[in-house]
Amino acid sequence: MSKFLLNYTDTYTDFYNKVISDFILYNCGVEYCNPGWSYGPKRREYHFIHFVKEGKGTLTIEGHTFHIHKNQCFIVPAGEVSLYAADKKVHGNIPGLAF
Repeated sequence: MSKFLLNYTDTYTDFYNKVISDFILYNCGVEYCNPGWSYGPKRREYHFIHFVKEGKGTLTIEGHTFHIHKNQCFIVPAGEVSLYAADKKVHGNIPGLAF
């Protein structure tokens, strides 16, 4: 990556910037999940969307559990408690972004 572009790489988005825009990308990335991996329960101040590229597991939002698998997309709204867990036998690849 050029030196010029490194100066414009966002490594952290402060919610202070929300006053200048209705949409702010908070973060993005890919989670490579080992079998049995889980994240949460956690409440976030931002929305996030994940696309299940590989694997399967469960997503629980405010006590409602959904079975998720390859080629599905899910969104968790800001302020909701969520927990997602990979299947105990299958690894996962879950790209996502938060806004």
